[in-house]
Amino acid sequence: MAQCFSLHIGATAIRAAISDRNGTLAVTDTIYVGDQNNGTLEINGGTTQAWNVQLGNTVYNPMAAHNIYGKPFAKRRILKAYEVVLGGGTPGNWTSGGSCTWSGGTLQAIGALKFAVPATLARAGQRSTRTVLLAPFPAS
Repeated sequence: MAQCFSLHIGATAIRAAISDRNGTLAVTDTIYVGDQNNGTLEINGGTTQAWNVQLGNTVYNPMAAHNIYGKPFAKRRILKAYEVVLGGGTPGNWTSGGSCTWSGGTLQAIGALKFAVPATLARAGQRSTRTVLLAPFPAS
């Protein structure tokens, strides 16, 4: 098992791939996908667990703000999270930052799941043009 407090993907344009079949990456706080540059988190094996997953970021500088995009892909394995949210925009109005593509694998909620990003579901090896919003089942 690998552990860290936070994981920042996108210090330079980067793709982080997690592919250990039985391993676990445990992030205590947040995985920032697309932190300071566009970034991708690809989960090809094992379990990735984080309290928060933030897609994208808005970087402010004296000239203007610009948005950065992040994209996670889940293939055949597990992402455990409490919330998956957008990080681009302005405070209180986080409306950009990326999207999510699932081509297999499992999203498991840690507590009451908040999944507030555009998502595309696809079968392994195929892309779908359907966009869906994933939400937790109501408590019974």
